[in-house]
Amino acid sequence: MAPETVTVTVTSSIGEGANLTVSDAMRQILDVFELLTAAGGKQGSDIAWQLVSVSMNSPLQVTARAVAARPEVAVREIAIREKALVAEGLSSIISGSEVPEWMTKPIRERAKQLFQRNVDRIGRTDFRLGDSSIISFEQGPARRAIALFERYERYLADKEGDLSRKEYGSIEAVILDATTFRTHPAINIREWTTGVTAKCVFTDDVSESIGKSHTWGEAWKRKRVLLSGEITYGRSGEISHIFADHIERIDPGPVKYEDVADPDYTGGLSVSDFIYAQREQERG
Repeated sequence: MAPETVTVTVTSSIGEGANLTVSDAMRQILDVFELLTAAGGKQGSDIAWQLVSVSMNSPLQVTARAVAARPEVAVREIAIREKALVAEGLSSIISGSEVPEWMTKPIRERAKQLFQRNVDRIGRTDFRLGDSSIISFEQGPARRAIALFERYERYLADKEGDLSRKEYGSIEAVILDATTFRTHPAINIREWTTGVTAKCVFTDDVSESIGKSHTWGEAWKRKRVLLSGEITYGRSGEISHIFADHIERIDPGPVKYEDVADPDYTGGLSVSDFIYAQREQERG
């Protein structure tokens, strides 16, 4: 039974200074086989595409055949499925219809780069999938494909949702330094749980209570505080800034031995007996 093969042909653009570069041609070839592997999903790594022939004359042409990574792998079934998914996916993309679900974001970026080279420097790319079927695209279809990818990324961004909002609440933060915002005293903070940096602006009442910003900033720098007020979140859901109407210093104080000590840790043994028992246990 004949092996499953794929042939990729890369033709340079027509016109002065349009010679095909090694970098563009090889990246175009590599991206095609990355698409094939990605289409295989979890079984994509079960086969490899082995080089059969290379024609360095213009146009550049590379033929590869599917081989099993392990003896028990059903290489033909996987290769046929990969080729079918890539053929269907590329045809759909070129027509401006839809992006296949198996294309993750990194693979979509590779595919977009493949089409972008056809817009910029490569004249035509042809895929022969081992039989009479050939998928070809030039600059026009490549532009449609890129436009489709861009629409798809915008769709995904909208689908994920805009998490920007305002709500009243409290956050714990570390004060980085003192600043001002439209003549109001303010501080740059690092949110305690996420590490996100943001700006905290004080209301007039809080401004009066804390006094001069530079003196206050020097005294409270690197201190942990509880801030309450109107919190503004950005699109990604991270804190953008807070208009605080209350600030409270968090002072955990010294840690006492009796607060952390476990009197039952040794199971009633003395320290020396406990250490001896542990060593005996480690020796088996």
